[in-house]
Amino acid sequence: MAGGRMADRVRFQRQRVITDDYGNARGEWEALAHAWADIRETPGREAVLAGRVSSPRTATIRVRSTATMRAVTPADRLTARGRTWNILGAGQAPGNGDLIEFLCEEVTG
Repeated sequence: MAGGRMADRVRFQRQRVITDDYGNARGEWEALAHAWADIRETPGREAVLAGRVSSPRTATIRVRSTATMRAVTPADRLTARGRTWNILGAGQAPGNGDLIEFLCEEVTG
């Protein structure tokens, strides 16, 4: 893939559990990595959730394959284009194996 197609900056985050002085645990997102990516948003998907129509925004996000990118899991998340995205799955993109493809859904609410 030509480098010019990687036009969006993506920041990957991993949740870390922090315990305060009183023993309360809370999750805090911390930076894991950043990369240039090719983002392809999927238009027009609707679902009926709890009796109402919802239209979750999904995207396929491709990044260059590195050891750090191969360690990203669905427990992580990413930010791109001013939005936060949950990672639903990851795999090797079709081709010669130099790209990883993440299927993502925008975090709402």
